[in-house]
Amino acid sequence: MDLYRSHLCWYDHVEIRDGYWRKAPLKGRFCGDKLPEPIVSTDSRLWIEFRSSSNWVGKGFSAAYEAICGGEVKKDNGQIQSPNYPDDYRPNKVCVWKITVAQGYHVGLTFQSFEV
Repeated sequence: MDLYRSHLCWYDHVEIRDGYWRKAPLKGRFCGDKLPEPIVSTDSRLWIEFRSSSNWVGKGFSAAYEAICGGEVKKDNGQIQSPNYPDDYRPNKVCVWKITVAQGYHVGLTFQSFEV
């Protein structure tokens, strides 16, 4: 991270939203040289927008991402899948999902595809 630092990151910044479009919920707006904590989406997409509007020139930013395997799911229905699906999964992955539904309900799984 090497972006111009301003109050509320008004000028140069990287903005990250939890979804696939510019009005998705904001995860954070970052500038300066301090690295943010890891950012995790609630679904399979993040909107990442870089904006430069100052005369100051820095190196910019670099980011790495990884499909996270497992996590907590608190929805009445949804879908889970191994990382990289439908392509081959990578070795040495351990995926644990904790699925929680309202009290008095049960969780049922239907496999749409299964190959190990």
